[in-house]
Amino acid sequence: MRSPNGGDFIEIWCAMSHSLDGSDFRSQRWVLDPDDFALSDRRPDSPPSDLVAQEIWHHLTVLASDVSIRTSDHRGTALTLLCDWKGEWIEAVGDPDAPDVLFGFMLDASDSLAAAVFLALHGHYATSAGVLRSALERTVVGCAVQITGNVAIAERDASPFGPACDALSNQRRIKALHEQLMKAVGFGVFEARRGGGEIYEGGWARRLYKKLSKFSHSTGDHSDGAIWRSNGPIYVDRAFDDFVEMVAETLACSYVAVKLARDAFSLGTGSKQVFGAGGLFKVGPIVALCYETLFPQ
Repeated sequence: MRSPNGGDFIEIWCAMSHSLDGSDFRSQRWVLDPDDFALSDRRPDSPPSDLVAQEIWHHLTVLASDVSIRTSDHRGTALTLLCDWKGEWIEAVGDPDAPDVLFGFMLDASDSLAAAVFLALHGHYATSAGVLRSALERTVVGCAVQITGNVAIAERDASPFGPACDALSNQRRIKALHEQLMKAVGFGVFEARRGGGEIYEGGWARRLYKKLSKFSHSTGDHSDGAIWRSNGPIYVDRAFDDFVEMVAETLACSYVAVKLARDAFSLGTGSKQVFGAGGLFKVGPIVALCYETLFPQ
């Protein structure tokens, strides 16, 4: 599946692919009109000024389009879940007319979540998991700034995730939750990893961040190429299922942080699924216990 060169470029790519049947709604592309945008002068779009060549467009899109068709052929229910979760996260961001400190951080996380879903739909599984890490980081950092009032946590040149977890783990309410979780499952949410005689891998948020970081850094078998076992992108059903589970865990951990920063916060109906409600996912003990403790029914 290597990219061909020379004058027969488009002929070879066209021979490797075919258009969808016209009766399939996915065979058409849709674009927005100027007045569909919130900020627009509403003037008609200008004609193309530098239209890409057909063979270049085909080269850039055919493999990713193939994956998106195969994914939506076989994972429609999962895609619906992801869209529902994404929509409920946007609802949870807050009131744009009266935003708190956390508002902007959660808005950034929503952008990362949307990008991650789009990338996974098109087969870039490792890259999508790395983007999930950004969503988790922005949420945890925003919660730390909201609770402590220390904006310097978010302004560090280096990753602010560790300092944000440190700041959160020192809060009285979170220390009480930590003690409860330690007794029940052996680790809390934000505390740091410790070495020495008995290694402690740290809290849930740090463990999840480490897991997602393996995809960000493409370590071991966590690169797209290792997942595809090919060049690509190509559709890998198990990899997409793994991605959905990582989204669920990322959202669950993020919602725990949000609840600690916003005491009055409540989950949407669909968001309860990321904590195992409805039995869609088998969740770890810490996920279930955080749900029972912070979101009692």
